Parts: sequence; C-alpha cells; structure tokens
Amino acid sequence: MLYIPDAPNQAFRYPENNPKTYRNPSERMMQYEEVTVRTKDGLNLRGWFIKQKNPQAHETLIYFHENAGNIGNRLYVIEVLYFELEVNVLIVGYRGYGHSEGTPGEAGLELDAEAIFQYALDHKDINKQKLFLLGKSLGGAVAIQLAEKVQEQVCGLLLENTFTSIAEMADHIFPWLHYVKHMLLRMYWPSITRIPNVRIPILFVVGTNDEIVPAPHTGRLHNAAVLAPFKQVHQVQGGTHNDTWLRGGKDYIYALKDFIEKAQEHRKTNGAAQQKTGGPVQRKVVGGDFN
Repeated sequence: MLYIPDAPNQAFRYPENNPKTYRNPSERMMQYEEVTVRTKDGLNLRGWFIKQKNPQAHETLIYFHENAGNIGNRLYVIEVLYFELEVNVLIVGYRGYGHSEGTPGEAGLELDAEAIFQYALDHKDINKQKLFLLGKSLGGAVAIQLAEKVQEQVCGLLLENTFTSIAEMADHIFPWLHYVKHMLLRMYWPSITRIPNVRIPILFVVGTNDEIVPAPHTGRLHNAAVLAPFKQVHQVQGGTHNDTWLRGGKDYIYALKDFIEKAQEHRKTNGAAQQKTGGPVQRKVVGGDFN
C-alpha cells in the first residue's frame, strides 16, 4: 500500500506514457538532462537533472518524491520550483518506479537515497555549497533518514505532508489492528526517532486538510526536531495531501524562498564560525510548538 509505482494504472507506469506536459521537463520549457544513478547493490535508477542556465549559481533541491506514480507526475510542482524559486531540481525514481530497476522496499529506498545524493556530489554542474533535501509524503521519510547521515553536506531539509512513522499511520488507517500491528508490520520508516538527530535547518509544510497523513504528524515531527538550529512551519489552510502546493499559492512560494535564503545564510555563518573555533556552533532552537 505504501509503494504504488503504477498509479493511477499500469498504462501510466513510465513517464513517456503520461499525458502531454507530464512526459518530460522540456514539455514545460525546462532544460534538463537524463540521469542514471547506480546503487550500491547494483541497480540503475533513472531520473532527470532539471537545471537553470547557469546551474552552479543556483541552489539544487534533491527531490525525494511521493509514493504514487512516476517522476513525470511531479512536473507540475517542479515547474513552480524551477521558475518561481529559480532552483535546479534533481529527481530520480526509486527502485521499481518508472524505468528504475528493482523492487521498492525500505532498505532499498535508503540505498537509493544514498546513491542519488552521491550523484549530486559528483555532478560538475551542482554547487555543493547550495544543496537542499526536499521530501514529500513518503519522500519525507526518505529525506529524513538521509539527512541524519549527510547533514554536514547540505544546507537544509524541506518536508511536506510527511508522517511520523508507518506504525502511527497504521493506527490512523487501521485503528482496529493496534494490538496486533507489531506482528504485521514489514515497514517502519521511524522518522519520529530520527529527526531529533538532525542538526540542520528544517522547513515543515503541511496542508491542514490532509486526508491521508493527519496534520498532527507534522506537529509531532516539528516538536521532535530539537537540534535544528532553526525550524519553520508553513501551514496551508484547506490544503489536502496532493494539492498543498497549489492551494498555498504565492505564500507557499514565499515560505520556501524565505527558508532557502535563511538556511543558506546560516550555512555561511556557521561554516565561518566552525573554521574559527574548530567545531560546530551551538544555537538556540527557535520556532515554538506547532499550532
């Protein structure tokens, strides 16, 4: 139920089978290159590096996508990020999605994330000082576990409509299974226990009417992020799981832009201070409880 590469149906499994303007970035006037990422366990993942005219001068968002459908289904959001924020976007299908080899699973997606991140570090057109992780829904869990490992190499973490853990999602969807779920669960994605270890700026975006992941999940993740040097929450009133970005309008864009600018400034300041003191700078966590 968590991994749905064929949504909405088998006919749209691959980007080229999508309706027009959802097949590749050039259909939306975005410059891009095809990407092949090799994982540690020998799989080839396929995706796109969608880049600005002078990519090194711009931030790059590594987009860990939602659970349903192929990467072409994300082009409507990527178009907004590309033209409104003027960022590069690296998006690669998880194993078993689109033309990526293999079968999806928790351990496998963690390997995928590591390989995608290494690809970004090795790419000549990506500025390593301007890297951000963006995770939506399932992608939020993928991004959080990666951030815990590579946080010294990224400026910040952006999360949208993601969950605390699969166990708590099971309680929400199947409350009658609460007492036996430990015998049934084969996936965990324990973001709520990972995010307290993340020491980079975090932006939480949440649709208040999310019908799939209840908004309080974002609140709990926000409150658990106790080591983030700063954290921001942007609530989109009436936003549902898949249209938060759309309902958010210009305010959504301003929230992302403001966070990216502040996170960049923090990295510059913190990096300079570390060189001076020989260690990380401890800062007070700001951004009180989620409302």
